[in-house]
Amino acid sequence: MDMSFRNLIVAALLLSVSATSLPAQEDGRVFQERAGGNSLLFRGHRAFVYTQLYNGTYYWLSPAYRTGDVVFGGKVYRDVQLNIDAVRHDLLIRKPDGQADLVLDRESVERFSIGEDNYVNLRFVHGDSAPRGYWQLLYDGRRKFLMQVTKHMEQDLKGDKRDWTGYDGVYRNDVYQCFVYEKRYCYMDESGKMVNIRSKADLLRQFDRPLRREIRRHMREFDPTYVLPLDLYGMEILNFLESR
Repeated sequence: MDMSFRNLIVAALLLSVSATSLPAQEDGRVFQERAGGNSLLFRGHRAFVYTQLYNGTYYWLSPAYRTGDVVFGGKVYRDVQLNIDAVRHDLLIRKPDGQADLVLDRESVERFSIGEDNYVNLRFVHGDSAPRGYWQLLYDGRRKFLMQVTKHMEQDLKGDKRDWTGYDGVYRNDVYQCFVYEKRYCYMDESGKMVNIRSKADLLRQFDRPLRREIRRHMREFDPTYVLPLDLYGMEILNFLESR
């Protein structure tokens, strides 16, 4: 083979390799620019993908990612796209290019907000004796009232579990599995002691008798028909106590 022809082939191959690698290099550069100081957040593994057909949603509230802030590894990261997998209790973050959703390491997440809602990782703040997973701060004062949404998949052969999903999206009658939700509540007193709350009576029992009488009197005026759900009931009680 003529040497000049061989050199021409080598040059063409090198040019081809360079041309094909440029887009990948460019993608990486653009990603770093978009991620900015948040690039450490995007080193987690990909979010779990639920491949079955199902009704409802495995997300805490909605499949829509919302803008929030997160305290991760002791640093505050602002204006990132977040959501919660309520089956696995993973905090998910969407990459700036929108092409992948990643899991943030729970052991490094202290607290975060999604939209107007604030959440805390109780075990990060209070140690292994605290309940696991992420909890929404319904009331955050000297006393705290928290809620956790947990979801799991159930069969729905008759299509009558729509109300169990906590989701108002499309519900297909030809799909026989759905994600149903359970809400758990936790009360934290001024000393940091945490108690699981299953009912309004459970919450009232956390206060001494004189204070209990004041609470009942206030709630009879505030909610005379006794229809408030537990989350709103707990929020109003703590708001009343802290405004006295």
